[in-house]
Amino acid sequence: MKGVVRVVSAWGLVVSLLFAPAMQAKDASAKPMVVEHTYWVKPGRALQFITLYKRSEVPKLDAWVAAGKLRGYRITQPQFMAGNDQWDYRITLFWRDAESAIEAASQDLSRRKADSNDRYEDQMMLELVVDHNEVIVRETEKGVTDN
Repeated sequence: MKGVVRVVSAWGLVVSLLFAPAMQAKDASAKPMVVEHTYWVKPGRALQFITLYKRSEVPKLDAWVAAGKLRGYRITQPQFMAGNDQWDYRITLFWRDAESAIEAASQDLSRRKADSNDRYEDQMMLELVVDHNEVIVRETEKGVTDN
């Protein structure tokens, strides 16, 4: 069931990217795109989650950076916990453009279907996650926003 949630989440991102208002402009696909993945992990399981994430996901992110699809990524963890509603990890992906994000998501989905080791590690990670969301964000740099 949780594997289905991950597949639906990945396809939800792909569909939302296809129909995003920013995509309607001619040159919108050439603009950088930022996606934040926020994870809430079961209490006491954060170290296990981030270990699995670094082992299974970070090499893929590094490969996308090397290929030029991803401009970079950031893994953030709060220094102090504010309570049970506080997120545990936020992974921010800085995509070159929307097309590279869509291409990477669809290739990753088809690769994961074929690789049983990836499915096993995905299942292990999903069992540690209480909640997860993905948000396309607009970042402001030095007071300038990109419309």
